[in-house]
Amino acid sequence: MICNKDVGGGKAFWTAVMASRIVLPNGAEAERMTYDPTGWWLLNGDDEYWVYTAEEIGRVVCTPGSRMIAYPVGEPYAICDKRKYEYELENDVIVIKERADRFKSASPWKERTLSSDNISHPPHYADGWSNGAEVIDLTEHLSFCAGNVVKYVCRAGRKDPGKHLEDLKKARWYIDREIERVKGD
Repeated sequence: MICNKDVGGGKAFWTAVMASRIVLPNGAEAERMTYDPTGWWLLNGDDEYWVYTAEEIGRVVCTPGSRMIAYPVGEPYAICDKRKYEYELENDVIVIKERADRFKSASPWKERTLSSDNISHPPHYADGWSNGAEVIDLTEHLSFCAGNVVKYVCRAGRKDPGKHLEDLKKARWYIDREIERVKGD
């Protein structure tokens, strides 16, 4: 885990999605409640997705350079383990479904199946992390140099095993630049 999920009564998360409806992993729409929710929130945490009705989120605080914090006023409608589930946003509907196996074998650099997406979810950045996060979930909240440090450390030995040391040296180069940038601030 990257940092604690609970922050002063709030929930720390990387990204959020809002939609008018939600479809749960079994394919059924959320059960009718005593009221019709005005919308749904999916909070993308470290290792779980938290689903809330719009009415259950009191406020959301966004601070540049750090994770967002949601302050719910009620319990989540559902909590989904990111190792087992993924979500898509389709026509203002959040669809939560079981993760598809992206590889024919456990080795990330072996032949990929047709479901692999080397553009938006390259396997050397997306697959194999125990908390289900993708590298972009971390780096999009960092400075350019700090993001590249994380990127090169995470892909070292995964994208191309023959360039493991080269990727680590690139990470060191970016961390040295980041240190100089911070010293200058």
